[in-house]
Amino acid sequence: MLSMDSTHDLKIAIQMMISCAQMIQLEAEEKDTKLREYAHLLVENGREAVDYLQQALDAGCSAYFMLDAAQADAVKTIRNAAEKFVPQAKRMGIRMMFHSSDSEIHFLFDEEKLSRIALNLVANALKYAQSRIAVRALKKGEEFLLEVRDDGAGFEKEAAASAYRAEGNGIGLVEVRHFALLHGGRLEIAREGGETVLRISIPLA
Repeated sequence: MLSMDSTHDLKIAIQMMISCAQMIQLEAEEKDTKLREYAHLLVENGREAVDYLQQALDAGCSAYFMLDAAQADAVKTIRNAAEKFVPQAKRMGIRMMFHSSDSEIHFLFDEEKLSRIALNLVANALKYAQSRIAVRALKKGEEFLLEVRDDGAGFEKEAAASAYRAEGNGIGLVEVRHFALLHGGRLEIAREGGETVLRISIPLA
């Protein structure tokens, strides 16, 4: 399945082909009937393809703002996301650790969006970690907590305040905050015990 970015890029490529076909149409207008007909077919089919791609983009945008929630195991979702970064962390000389308060934590959530939250948080930690990253999935009272800790220098106070803005490296955290809010949760950024902590809290109910 194409990602939204790939779908958008494909749409642009097809629009370029349509423009070229239209140029061929103009050149062949009075010179080559067959060539004009072929160019016309290219233009019409290209426009249909663009319409289909636009529908896919619209559907993808709608999904971005909606939850597809179901009962699932959040521990498994987080562990699977974190494990994708283990080879990269090893190459960088960074030790990655995973801990969960329970072997399984089941509740109603959007599995794809929680996975993307974890992917964004671990990717962010890899940018700054010096030697270790700890990923924690915790059940605390009526909340599910996902924590990603790293031993990097951390955010300056001003950077933490603007981390939610869709600028530069903050884009991933903007998505994290957005998906957390969709779940009725929140994103916190803190400095604890010499570590940078990015924490997602999601109600279990």
